[in-house]
Amino acid sequence: MNLRDCRGQALVEMALILPMLLLLIMGTLDLGHILGDYLLLISASREGARVGAVGASDEVIRSRVKEVASTLGLTDDNISVTPEETSRHPGVALRVRVQYEAKLFTPLLSQLLPNPFPLSAEAVMRVE
Repeated sequence: MNLRDCRGQALVEMALILPMLLLLIMGTLDLGHILGDYLLLISASREGARVGAVGASDEVIRSRVKEVASTLGLTDDNISVTPEETSRHPGVALRVRVQYEAKLFTPLLSQLLPNPFPLSAEAVMRVE
């Protein structure tokens, strides 16, 4: 076997492996992006619940959640706060739920998983 044949064999092997390798790398990046967004949602919901537990209004809670997760571009429709402000008194559980849809970029992953991928996080704290 001469050197020219070896180069041709390496080229064929690379042509066969490269698409799978790129798919694996892109899928890893997509899943990492989704995990990062999910961790940010958890943190934002926890911050919102903490602010609400010490007596803040719904507007302040939503503002805090949007501030913590500013990179996601959340709107008031993505954030739900229960119970209503008038029903909150010490000892009542305050629930802050944040929903977001993360976009997938890898073509095959977007065929296997819903695109955009739905994420949600919820935090519950007792009103002080």
